[in-house]
Amino acid sequence: MNNVGDKIRTAARLLGDRGVQHLALYAVRRYKYPVLERWVRWFPTNNPIRQPQILQIEISSKCNLRCPSCSLTREPLPGRNLSLDDFKKLLAAVPFKPSIVSLNGIGEPLVNPALFAILDYLESEDISCSFFTNGTLLNRRTREQLVARRCVVFVGISCDGASAEVFERLRLGADFRSWLENVTEFVRSAKSRQPIPIQTALNTVLSRENADEVLEIVRLGARIGFPSVSFSDVVVNDDSTAGMALTPKEIAVLDREGAIRLGQKLGVTVQFSSFARRPRPRLNCFQPWEYAQLSVEGDVLPCCAILGSDQAQVMGNVHTADFRQIWTGPKYREFRAAAAEGRNAVCNRCPYY
Repeated sequence: MNNVGDKIRTAARLLGDRGVQHLALYAVRRYKYPVLERWVRWFPTNNPIRQPQILQIEISSKCNLRCPSCSLTREPLPGRNLSLDDFKKLLAAVPFKPSIVSLNGIGEPLVNPALFAILDYLESEDISCSFFTNGTLLNRRTREQLVARRCVVFVGISCDGASAEVFERLRLGADFRSWLENVTEFVRSAKSRQPIPIQTALNTVLSRENADEVLEIVRLGARIGFPSVSFSDVVVNDDSTAGMALTPKEIAVLDREGAIRLGQKLGVTVQFSSFARRPRPRLNCFQPWEYAQLSVEGDVLPCCAILGSDQAQVMGNVHTADFRQIWTGPKYREFRAAAAEGRNAVCNRCPYY
């Protein structure tokens, strides 16, 4: 969460329990980040939040690709898919009914053979869902099955290159021509679904390997029919990803404004998500307060950017502890306090912090 409006709403909710919601709104509007930062630094160790606003349940820790920017490529274990029964257990472990659930984790949701059964269950419970996919498995049957389920409200699709050479180098195991055909057909079907279309977006992990293709990726997104194209930073979690991250010199010459203007000309919203932000002593990320992820194993994680085995900060496991105790427990509170005070080692490595 990076814009001021989101921060205002967060502050209002955090402080609402103390009967000063109007004061929070006034103060944050006037002072914005500094006041909110001071309040949030005080808040985590005194009054845990009622419940997360964003719930993510990982339905697969497997993937059909091996991408150099992804920590899964270097995972020692093969991963597994979540069964429908296991998914029900994880959802039941959360003491509230979410309005929407993200089905992502470290893996690819479409490799899970129980995906459509899980979607049917969510639909029967009147819960919407969203997920990101690499798009390589969006064959005709899968496209039809997704579009037919009204619970699917958003599908983000990853693309790290506008040419076959770059795309296939960064998406190991993918075929660019097949990907392009499948994704184009899916976006067309998603936009035409009635009565409510599926929202779509194209996401690119921007690195030294594809920085020269930024404008072409915007053009590609427009040709396919995406309403938005988002460029996100490489999350550096090992030497391999550190070598892919853009250097300050490369950042300086990147024509971000040109990409945004091109998007406007083509009718596509272009965003650079917290691009190349370096850690600084000010709170910019609210995931520890807003978000919780349940892994396929039932682990509760406070952030979507620390999924690898070398990064994961597990707050607890819903198979062995009550979710409320985990969410309001000392480990979660300490993680929040450390994040707010700039002493969280995991957060300090993240470009979105």
